[in-house]
Amino acid sequence: MYPGLRLGYLVLPESLIDVFARSIRLRYLGHATLEQRVVGDFMAAGHFARHLKRMRALYGARHRALADNLSQVLGDRITVEPRPGGMHLIARLGRGLNDVELAKLAQVHGFAVYALSRHAMTHECGQGLLFGFTNVAESDARGLCERLRLAIGKGLNQR
Repeated sequence: MYPGLRLGYLVLPESLIDVFARSIRLRYLGHATLEQRVVGDFMAAGHFARHLKRMRALYGARHRALADNLSQVLGDRITVEPRPGGMHLIARLGRGLNDVELAKLAQVHGFAVYALSRHAMTHECGQGLLFGFTNVAESDARGLCERLRLAIGKGLNQR
């Protein structure tokens, strides 16, 4: 929720609530409950739900802006995978492009872009770039995509 509070929450099936509560009590004996009660009241009053609704709309707009601009600026070299929710988007790469090389080029220029292939543990996931979009304002998306194209241009031309 917020790292300074050291609190999180889970949505569990009713059948697991007792088991989970028991394991948490055993593992975290003596954990302060004041923060938990304050956050619980905050959530019960609907403040957290309103915050999530606001963020869902904001992040949805930012996701669309980045995805649209990536597609327009990078053209047929990438295909943005439409996935609802989350805080990242995946751009699949065209044939002959190397995600590790492109990610390194982007990172050298200050972009927090990651090679999708480096995140696979048990099976091949293909070539792609992983982008966070939550901090990309809609009005900045086009300019950032243009800067990204310049940063990774060398890697895009190796087909």
